[in-house]
Amino acid sequence: MGTLGATLYELLNGDVPFLDILGGQAQRNGAEMPDIDGNYSENLKNTVYHMLSLQTWDRPTAAQLVGVTLSAVLTLTVVN
Repeated sequence: MGTLGATLYELLNGDVPFLDILGGQAQRNGAEMPDIDGNYSENLKNTVYHMLSLQTWDRPTAAQLVGVTLSAVLTLTVVN
């Protein structure tokens, strides 16, 4: 999920996370997660941050991501 998280981060921000500070090595050395700029929901931002967790066991599973996605879709309001 880390690679997917990095890809989503890049799609949202236009840059890869930790680009200026040695990539994943910086994260392993304790660098703070770079912010996601833009007018995105906190749910989306938190999901991407969760996917970029340093430890693989802290990252969501595919099933958890499906649950988050379905939850978001079910809470959408259709405007006619």
